[in-house]
Amino acid sequence: MKIFVLNTPEETMLVSRDMAGGLGFDRNQAMVLPPLDLLTFATVLGQAGHQVRFCDAQTQGASASQLTTTIAEFAPDALILSASLPSLSSDAAYAKKLRDSLGKRCRVLIKTSIAHPPALEQLCQQSACDLVITGECDLVIEALIFGHSTAGTARLEGGELRLEPETPLRDLDRLPILQRSLLDSAAYRYARLGAGVTTMQTSRGCPFPCGYYCPYPLVQGKKWRAMSARRVLDELEQIARNDHIEKVLFRDAVFTLNKRRTAEICAGIIERGIALTWWCETRVDCLDPPLLDQMRAAGCAGINIGIESGAEWMLSGAAHKDLSRAEIVELAHHCKTRGIRLHLLLLAGLPGEDRRSLHQTFTLIDQTKPESIGITTATPYPGTQLFDDAVAQNWIVRPEFDSFGGHGYNLQLETIAHTELKWAIEMMHTLCRANNDGAPQQRLDELRRQFADWSDAGEQR
Repeated sequence: MKIFVLNTPEETMLVSRDMAGGLGFDRNQAMVLPPLDLLTFATVLGQAGHQVRFCDAQTQGASASQLTTTIAEFAPDALILSASLPSLSSDAAYAKKLRDSLGKRCRVLIKTSIAHPPALEQLCQQSACDLVITGECDLVIEALIFGHSTAGTARLEGGELRLEPETPLRDLDRLPILQRSLLDSAAYRYARLGAGVTTMQTSRGCPFPCGYYCPYPLVQGKKWRAMSARRVLDELEQIARNDHIEKVLFRDAVFTLNKRRTAEICAGIIERGIALTWWCETRVDCLDPPLLDQMRAAGCAGINIGIESGAEWMLSGAAHKDLSRAEIVELAHHCKTRGIRLHLLLLAGLPGEDRRSLHQTFTLIDQTKPESIGITTATPYPGTQLFDDAVAQNWIVRPEFDSFGGHGYNLQLETIAHTELKWAIEMMHTLCRANNDGAPQQRLDELRRQFADWSDAGEQR
């Protein structure tokens, strides 16, 4: 069978479909990551003996119309595309063009992490696809294509949406080592590692309470499932020695949740002589000094830490982080002494956010002096409790899914205006750059004074 696997062209916005637990958010040119879910499908189908063509439209430089012609000339028996939440309408429209071009003889499937029934119904209706893959169907993709199974999918039946439950993959060691030769690895980049980067996901699921607003537990479940250290090392060895890739970004929601496994991976990297520079994402409470030492020795260049806010009442409230400022400051110190770069992930605009909490975040950035920060705005992803609260409280400014990109302002709270939130975010970025650029003390003091005056004015209102 001839199968074409396509990461859908970004016609209306640049979108990282891999982020936000797979729901996707708007990106810039500094971040272009490979679509691991589609690459898994292509690898599995290729190993099953099918003739597979793989195309990542974000790196190919071809227009949507050129891709349509290329796909038609290939004449596939099945086509697998991607769809994310903020680009849902344009993704569905492009799938419909291909559906019309290829006719009914070609089975069209769309992979998405969306679980919200109204959004899935819209995707099914507008794309005219045969199936929308919503679950962990990595190893049963062939059965979906041949119509032998519909588990973990959504479809329209008699005009009504029908959702089929999935069976989450328990043993991640069963996943194939990905055929990265299908990718143009030089085209992928991550701002903190540069160009020529690939990604790897060694675990799925997140058991922490941040699921109030975070889509990772929503998409991957709350039960943490992980590859064995040996399985991780086997793929890292393939990446370094066969694919000749030197940089890896781990896409696990909490890479170091099991410290023993992380230590085994680090020891294995050193023992096998795997030459890689890597970056991961984790939590403050899933790290300690000995583990940081092991990670640095094994090639860890930096870590992303999601702290969301610098305000104690936000950390123990809406942010659900169960962290203290002291713990965050201590981690920053440990990272600096070991030469591990720290990137703080912040979330502005959660319920309860005001000028005071934003000032606390500003001062925490000043105190920890991370190499970089990433600030997204609170986005009520459908399926989270934040979404339900936002609907009930009428907080959502624009219900259209293209406003759920992670950096917009579609959540309006009584405690902070969009203009204030935007100004505070810009000031935080300015402070971070000033600290890293070695700005004069006078410049730093001016930034601190501006933010403090703004915060004090808010308290007096």
